[in-house]
Amino acid sequence: MDSTITKKCSKCGERRPLDEFCKNKRARDGRSGECKECKRFYDRIRYLANKDEILCRNREWSANNRVWVNEYQQRRHAADPCERQAISAKYYDNHTERCRELSRRHAKENPEYYRNHARKTRAERPDVPAAHDKVKYEIQTGRITKASECEMCGDSSRRIVGHHEDYSKPLEITWLCDRCHRRLHAARNRAERRTS
Repeated sequence: MDSTITKKCSKCGERRPLDEFCKNKRARDGRSGECKECKRFYDRIRYLANKDEILCRNREWSANNRVWVNEYQQRRHAADPCERQAISAKYYDNHTERCRELSRRHAKENPEYYRNHARKTRAERPDVPAAHDKVKYEIQTGRITKASECEMCGDSSRRIVGHHEDYSKPLEITWLCDRCHRRLHAARNRAERRTS
């Protein structure tokens, strides 16, 4: 598009290039009367003034179009699986206590699911639970001490967990906060997907 062609915004009165106006089929020149900057500004004011009503309408639309929403999310996450992990990690970081409470409640309400999951994990990767059990035993007997802060970021306010680079060496542990541990495994998963 020729950037020398300009138009006057109906809100701010400034002359701007046509590509700074939204497309509008009903307009004579095919562009809206207000520039994109003004539209964003007034849309934000409208949203803040009617936030509850807009959120309610959006939730209602999502509930009525659940199949479409699910298909859209599946297509989006299939295109970039790492994006979903990043969104989940960000949500968990901002809502850690809520996530833990929901997880505890789910475990309490679905004990059979967790028993089956534990059996499946032990059958597929017996070295993983064996390494975890060995570390628990060594901590209980006082032979090793759990670190009080993350070795990666130095945070001592979060839950500290033991990370194994190699499960065949269960006592070679890196003590990480749960956030760094999740990020480390997410980065590994991304690298494995790229190579496969």
